Amino acid sequence: MPVLTATPTDNAIGIRLGDFDSLTDALDYGAGGVGGMNFYSARGKLTETITWAQMRDDARVVAGRFLARGLQPGDRVAIVAETEADFSRALMGCLYAHLVPCPVPLPSAFGSRV
Repeated sequence: MPVLTATPTDNAIGIRLGDFDSLTDALDYGAGGVGGMNFYSARGKLTETITWAQMRDDARVVAGRFLARGLQPGDRVAIVAETEADFSRALMGCLYAHLVPCPVPLPSAFGSRV
């Protein structure tokens, strides 16, 4: 298993103060830098890293898959997932496809993958 390194927090693209028209606009902007998201287990172990650019690219692929399945802009999509990168990919994919993401918690009967 490869050793993960957290994504950097320094970014040469400059800081913007939330003046984006949408969350996808913010992600598109962030994709021009080197930062990203770090995902940790409940025990504090780094489990996955993803740059903003990779998140944007992955989310656009997810958006295409949603639309290819016949979903139309404005349709609601239930997202049942743990707090991990796949949840973020699905959420952002909905936004790129102009779908309405409806996050729902993972039922407790499924347990946890700690």
